[in-house]
Amino acid sequence: MWTLLIVVAAISFRLSSTRPRSVAIPIYAAVVMKIGILLATTQAAPIMLSVAHIGNDPAALQRAFDGFARWDNLRAVIGALGYCADVWALVAIVRVSATSRPTTVLDAIS
Repeated sequence: MWTLLIVVAAISFRLSSTRPRSVAIPIYAAVVMKIGILLATTQAAPIMLSVAHIGNDPAALQRAFDGFARWDNLRAVIGALGYCADVWALVAIVRVSATSRPTTVLDAIS
């Protein structure tokens, strides 16, 4: 669900007529990290699904678990970086929207 929200936010940002540069890098970084997690999952999932068909071969099971651990560790790193990018994008969006609001009645009129 969060991935969908980040992608929608990036599309909305891209289609917006006012695109502050301070928001571009964090929001696009968040999208890239989400895509990275999905790509790493496409490599990790088949390895774990193959475990049921390996049988009682300890060496093959160890290779499968090692392969899964490698991809899962990569997913964890990308996920942590993605979380940081999510927070960075949220802060950048809030900061931009806070500075664009009128602070006084006179600002709102002019």
